[in-house]
Amino acid sequence: LGGSPIFALIVVGVAFIAIVAKAGERFNPTLIYRLSLPIMVAGYVAITLLFDSHAAISLLIINVGYEFFDILTWVLFVDASRRRNENALYIFGLGVAFMFCGMALGNAASHIVDALVAGGNLQANVVAMAAILCLVVVAFLVLPEGTVAQLSRREGHAERGEGRTGRSGATSEGQAEDSDSTSEENGHAGATADHLERHCAAVARDFGLTPRESEVIVLLAYGRTLAIIACDLHIAQGTARTHIENIYRKLDVHKQQELIDLVENHGEANKAKESSSAQ
Repeated sequence: LGGSPIFALIVVGVAFIAIVAKAGERFNPTLIYRLSLPIMVAGYVAITLLFDSHAAISLLIINVGYEFFDILTWVLFVDASRRRNENALYIFGLGVAFMFCGMALGNAASHIVDALVAGGNLQANVVAMAAILCLVVVAFLVLPEGTVAQLSRREGHAERGEGRTGRSGATSEGQAEDSDSTSEENGHAGATADHLERHCAAVARDFGLTPRESEVIVLLAYGRTLAIIACDLHIAQGTARTHIENIYRKLDVHKQQELIDLVENHGEANKAKESSSAQ
C-alpha cells in the first residue's frame, strides 16, 4: 500500500488541504517547494539504505514528495496564466504537454534502468544517488526557490493592484472615469517609486555606499527579501547577504524596517534642507 501512487496522492491531498486551510490567504507556493524536494531526497536516501527491507516506505516517501511537486506545477500554471493575461487553457495545455513528455521520457528510461538492475549490472542505490543529483540540479539551477518566491510575490502585487482598480471602477459612473482613476493610481505609484529611489540615492551618497550597495538598498527599501534581491541582481545569495550586512553596518541599523525608516527620514530631512537653502 505504501508504494502505491494513489495512496501517496491521498496522503498529499489531505495534507495540502490542511495546509491551505491553515494558511488561508497567506498561502505561499514556496512552502510546497520546500516540502517537495527534501521529501523526495529523503525517499531516495531511504532507497539507498533501506530498500531491501522497507521498499514500500521508500517509495511512499518519494511519491509524496513527487505529488507535492506536482501540485506546485499546477499552482505555477495558474500564476503564469494570470500574469501573462493569456488563455488559461493554452497555458495549462502547454504545461500538461511538457509534463507528459517528461513522464514519457522517464517511463522509457525506467525500462532500461529496470532491466539493468534486474540483470545485476546496476545497483538500486546508484540509481537513487543519481536521482538525488538530478534533484539538486533542479533546486539550484532549473527552478531555484528564489524564482518560485518571485513568481508568488509578483502575483500578489498584481492581485492587490487589480483589487484597487476594481474598487475604483465600482465607484465610477462610466468607463472614462474608471480609466482616469486607473491612470491617476499608476501615476501616483510611479511618483512614489521615484520618490523612494531618490531617497535611496541620497542615503547611498551621504553614507558612502558602493554602486552595487546602492542597487541593493533600493530593493531593501522596497521590502525585498534576500532571495529576491539575489535573483533580481543575478548574484549569489551569499554575495547579496554580504552587501546587506555592509549596508546595515554603514547605516548603523540592524533590521530591514529600521533601514526603511532611515531612508524615508533621511530623504525628508534632505528635502527640508534644500527648501530652506532655496529660501
